Amino acid sequence: MKKRKTTECGKLEQKCEVLWRKVILKRDPVCRLCHKRPSVHSHHIVFRTEGLATKFDLDNGAGLCLVCHGIAHDTPGKQIGTAYSLVGVRGYEALKDMAREIIYSANRYWFLMKVEQLEAELDR
Repeated sequence: MKKRKTTECGKLEQKCEVLWRKVILKRDPVCRLCHKRPSVHSHHIVFRTEGLATKFDLDNGAGLCLVCHGIAHDTPGKQIGTAYSLVGVRGYEALKDMAREIIYSANRYWFLMKVEQLEAELDR
C-alpha cells in the first residue's frame, strides 16, 4: 500500500496529479497512438520520476488507451519510440532537458501555482 502524503506540499502534489490526469484525458479523449480507442490513461512521455519540472507539464502528457499504455511501458525499447511518435525527437529532447532542471522552489507556493494553472486549463 502506498504511503499517503500528509504534508501540505504532499497534499498539493496529489491534487496536481489528479488535475493533470483530468486535463490530459479531457484534451485527448481518443488514444494519441492508435487513434482508435478511448483514452483511459494519462501517460507521462518523460517519466514523472525523472524530474518535477515536467511532472505536471501538459506537453509531457498524452492520453492513451489501455493497450497502447501497456505497450508503451512493458515493451523493452518501446518507451523512446512511443515518445518520438507522440512529440517527435526534438520535442522529446526538449522535455528531457526540462526534466533535468532542478526545481529549487518546489514549496507550497509552487504547488499552489501549478494547481491554479491546471484548474484554469480544466475549466477551458
